[in-house]
Amino acid sequence: MHQGDGACYIDQDILALIVEKLFDCSPSSIPAVVSCNRMLYETARPYLARQICLRMDAEHLLETQHRIKDCLHDASLSWILSAVRSATIRADSQVSPFHINPTVGELSKPSAWEPVINLLPTLGNLVDFTFDCPVPMPPALIFALHHAHPGSRLHVLHWKRPSPDTLFGDPSELALAESPLLRTLEADAWAGMRGADYQWPAFERIVGRAPNLDSFRWNCRHIGGCVVYGWSAEEAHERQVQKDRFCVQPIRKAIKSVDCAGLTSHSIAAWASFIDWSRVEHLRGLHITNHGIDLLDASVFAALKSLELTLGIYIHDLEDDQVTGMRNIITDFLVALPPLESLSLTNLHDHRPLEAALLHHGPHLRTLHLHEVELPTRPRRTLTAEDVAVISAMCPQLSDFALDIDRTPTHTHEDDICARLAQLPALRKLTLHLDLGLKRFCGPSMFDAFDRLVAAGQAAERGETREVDGSLRAYVRLENYHAEEAWLFLKERKVGTPLEKLVICVGEQYRDLGAGHPANWVIQEQSLRQHFKVLPHERDDRPNEVMIDTGERN
Repeated sequence: MHQGDGACYIDQDILALIVEKLFDCSPSSIPAVVSCNRMLYETARPYLARQICLRMDAEHLLETQHRIKDCLHDASLSWILSAVRSATIRADSQVSPFHINPTVGELSKPSAWEPVINLLPTLGNLVDFTFDCPVPMPPALIFALHHAHPGSRLHVLHWKRPSPDTLFGDPSELALAESPLLRTLEADAWAGMRGADYQWPAFERIVGRAPNLDSFRWNCRHIGGCVVYGWSAEEAHERQVQKDRFCVQPIRKAIKSVDCAGLTSHSIAAWASFIDWSRVEHLRGLHITNHGIDLLDASVFAALKSLELTLGIYIHDLEDDQVTGMRNIITDFLVALPPLESLSLTNLHDHRPLEAALLHHGPHLRTLHLHEVELPTRPRRTLTAEDVAVISAMCPQLSDFALDIDRTPTHTHEDDICARLAQLPALRKLTLHLDLGLKRFCGPSMFDAFDRLVAAGQAAERGETREVDGSLRAYVRLENYHAEEAWLFLKERKVGTPLEKLVICVGEQYRDLGAGHPANWVIQEQSLRQHFKVLPHERDDRPNEVMIDTGERN
């Protein structure tokens, strides 16, 4: 502090440190700081451009190119170039493989990337560069980044190939595989389309070769549909020959995060040649079946902090001795892991392994997600209010909790569980997976049952009364006010940290479809499932209001 002209002021270095800490905690607060006074303006202005995002969608492309040219030629904007630490190139990804995205055509032209390539050498302090577009990253852009910023970190999100059947040798893939800058690689692929599919071999090759890769994510969904494509023995042989061309000698590396749909114990053993599993901190997508459960080895995960595990085993299909053996293996695996901060278990079917796991991990857990996929052929095991009370006692730091709740006509059961959930002192985010009643109403009668429920609701709007089976009332379609009522119920009873986010999922949100015509109940589920995200109002003067989003889950 210094005294000058009768007023106290802070040293510039200290003020810069304060602004930097504020930016780390709340970047959205920087515009307000800039407008306070001249000293804060000069100190905080660079943080307005610390993280930039350039939209490359077809409707924004020309505007983005003009903005880049202005920065390069207008001296008054030169401060932006030296302020940038993180740059993101983004365009909306394709919703489905059948969706025609005009952006893909525009970004396939080399001229679309010339302004970005010209911009890179002028960003003197760039640290992170993120490419998030529905096209392969242009080789020219990769080379420009290497030349201008050899010490930067490259993150490729929604990685794409020119087409699923593109053969080995794509220049973009070859460049990424050998790039020392690549730190993150994420892909969302579609399977089940006509023709050859080399998406996974190409992705695996990049993961195996990239020398400094920190994390990767692979998510693949089947397109479903009535048409099943096959191929002859000669075609199958040719495709295998082409797949083998992607095989390469991998480079061993210290990857911290692995998120791979359908990851098995066999995959873990096979990838040990290039992944040091003892240094992996986050493991998601692990899928265990009867054929791989005996290969589980917790000793290889010495640094694990987060685990997402799905069991492809249904205890209803096993003999008693098999159930006992399976339960013991899962329990031993979970207990042998180092203390976890995040644990997600899907289709556990039996809570006894969970009890043992919580004794070991409970004091450290901040995130716990428990879910059983709803099926029409068997009931799902859900937590009781007493179970929630036990979890509350065993997991004092739990801030993110997801669980299943089966609906009842009187809602007493749901209220009891929510009342218990409100007693979790550190809870900030809550996700509730409500059932659609598939077990109760599956089959031809399901259509009739829900039709009767919809008809009763329409009659009520007209002031008419129509009798509906009592058990069916539990499955009334939710509206926004139902989500708001749930939020207020929890808010009134919440102890400790206030609730920051409530997510309500009705039905399975992302059921993976196989080939062939989907069952009737699958079609019904797709039309009836719902998703609500409830947040407190962003304005401080509206403490009793909420914001409700019914869009995609995140």
